[in-house]
Amino acid sequence: MTTDGSIEWWNLNDYVYTLLVPEIVNNNNLTEANVKRLLSALDNDADRDHINTANAIIRMKELVFLRSMYNIETNVYASDPLSSLSSTVDKAQRANMGYLAIPLSTITPDQIQSNRDAFNREAESISNFFESGDYERITSVDAYLEQRNQIEAGQMEAFKAAMKNDADMFKRMNTLPWLSMMMRPVPKQLVGLSTWAIARRRVAIATLAVRIASLQNAQDSEALPSLFRRLNIKASPIDPYSGQPLKTIQKDGKTLVYSIGSDRIDDQTVTKAESYHLPGDLFFVKRTSQ
Repeated sequence: MTTDGSIEWWNLNDYVYTLLVPEIVNNNNLTEANVKRLLSALDNDADRDHINTANAIIRMKELVFLRSMYNIETNVYASDPLSSLSSTVDKAQRANMGYLAIPLSTITPDQIQSNRDAFNREAESISNFFESGDYERITSVDAYLEQRNQIEAGQMEAFKAAMKNDADMFKRMNTLPWLSMMMRPVPKQLVGLSTWAIARRRVAIATLAVRIASLQNAQDSEALPSLFRRLNIKASPIDPYSGQPLKTIQKDGKTLVYSIGSDRIDDQTVTKAESYHLPGDLFFVKRTSQ
């Protein structure tokens, strides 16, 4: 499934991590006070930012879904039922989804409500996962995603069974919440992006903390948990992908902080991960001139 605009927005909106932090880390003219100000801003912003972003994406998808359900229920697009899904179905998809016009034209108010209820359950499940704090523990993330995979596999099997080609195929199809299945938030994407956001923020904060220690002429051997305590940093130094402290490595005479990334393989910064679903380690280096 492709990522929608709201998912892409989460990836691109926070330029501080892709541009500002690497530049600051490699700026030899900064004072300790300069670095502390940025660290303080990131640390104070750490608590609920990713939860609020996830919930905002869920709410945006919910509004799109509810508008589509309203259009279908009120028969706004009786001559072209697929138009009611225009915000989530592009032209290329419409060309391959003409068969949906039949079940859409025969769906009943009760079946529409069934889709609404199914969507609400899915959205609430994801919101509750984020609100619980389980997103910060990799074992909880794995357990949640495995549970979701099992649920979705069962739903897909039921959908495949309903699609047996006969006269009652579309009647059976409408007994399933297939509209909700098509338009709901995708837990794997939201949880994957959340874990990436947590790791990225923690690596950024730890990178700045190490820079402060360097400006203070502190010992390079100071462990990150100890450094976080000494600098009164509220964020955790734990890598959400491993459950262990973020790692450090010496490169070009500097201490580089990194997370092992979503593939959970320690590459010792040989490969740099550029997104939440790509292999490699997560760390900050100054962008080279193009």
